[in-house]
Amino acid sequence: MVAKISGPGFRGIDLDSIVLVGSDPAAAEVEPRRVQRVGNHVQAFFGKTDAFEALLDPQPGQMHEVTVKLTVAGAAQELKATVTIVGPTP
Repeated sequence: MVAKISGPGFRGIDLDSIVLVGSDPAAAEVEPRRVQRVGNHVQAFFGKTDAFEALLDPQPGQMHEVTVKLTVAGAAQELKATVTIVGPTP
């Protein structure tokens, strides 16, 4: 899974602060395997299995809300997105 983050202030993102929080309240935050600045955005790459483990019983066709937590210019931020499960879970 890849989180693409853009917009005003993206250059102020602390790349080490980025984590993914899934729909399972008992799951741990997921650290990205790799983070990079590319042009006018930041990309955070999360392992597929790690991301699925953060979701509450993911099944094909379901939608789950995920949150990317990060720090921008010293301030904590949260970005929310909805993901759709389109294939078998690992």
